[in-house]
Amino acid sequence: MDCNVFAETLFDSPDQMLPKGTDAQTCLNILADHILEHENTIIQGYFASVSQWNSEVAHEILRKYPTGIIRRIYK
Repeated sequence: MDCNVFAETLFDSPDQMLPKGTDAQTCLNILADHILEHENTIIQGYFASVSQWNSEVAHEILRKYPTGIIRRIYK
């Protein structure tokens, strides 16, 4: 999901100050699709409970981006 597409779902009007809430499962699904791309397709076929799928997604994200690999680049 694109940032702009997600932003469109958050507000009912441009004057709205705070976004609508998004539940944790929806957030994890969006992040898994965005960060894991093809790997998420493989995990999607995983026959298990939702909480087990959450564990697989968290593990894959942590494996793909270990501590220290993401750094801020100052301009």
